[in-house]
Amino acid sequence: MKILDNIKRVSLQFSKKHYRIKFGIALTILLLTVAAVVFIIYKNSLATADITQPKETNYLPTVDYDKGDFFLNIDKISVNAPVIPDVDGANKEVYFSSLQKGVAHMSGTAKPGEKGNVVLFGHSNYYENDPGLYKQIFKNLDDMESGDNINIRYLGQDYNYTVIKQQIVKPEDTWVISAPYDLTLITCWPPGTIEKRLIIFANLQK
Repeated sequence: MKILDNIKRVSLQFSKKHYRIKFGIALTILLLTVAAVVFIIYKNSLATADITQPKETNYLPTVDYDKGDFFLNIDKISVNAPVIPDVDGANKEVYFSSLQKGVAHMSGTAKPGEKGNVVLFGHSNYYENDPGLYKQIFKNLDDMESGDNINIRYLGQDYNYTVIKQQIVKPEDTWVISAPYDLTLITCWPPGTIEKRLIIFANLQK
């Protein structure tokens, strides 16, 4: 009789222990499931936010293309900026100051309407705390393709150019300034570096 009671007692203890194990496993599975559901909901909410929220864009001042002496307009990459004429590309203080106000025209190169190459340069990406408002004016210049349009207004006259090609060169490749094209746009590349130069060559539309 005592042996039977002991067997029953052991069986009861085993059953209780087994129940605790099963309960613990079930509770763990439940918590993991809840955590997975919460994570999926959170992830989906982030994905939705990425789609529905407009990306932050850098502020560019509004300029009146129809007024002023020298303006650059490239609709494809949303460039609409004043051009600072006759900027000395060898004088950092001068050209950095000019690039705070717009796009710079390199001194010694042609102006629209003149024979030769009109050379303009601008930032692709510059220091965040720089006071200039045009520090990323050419950040999408690599989107320009053969056949795209570039417009310049100079002294009340419109000059329309067609992109011939784009090219990446080394900083010391100064031959681009005298290249046999009517217009050359220059910016540092990739954005945020000064390793190379991205060049856009264009010709005046006949």
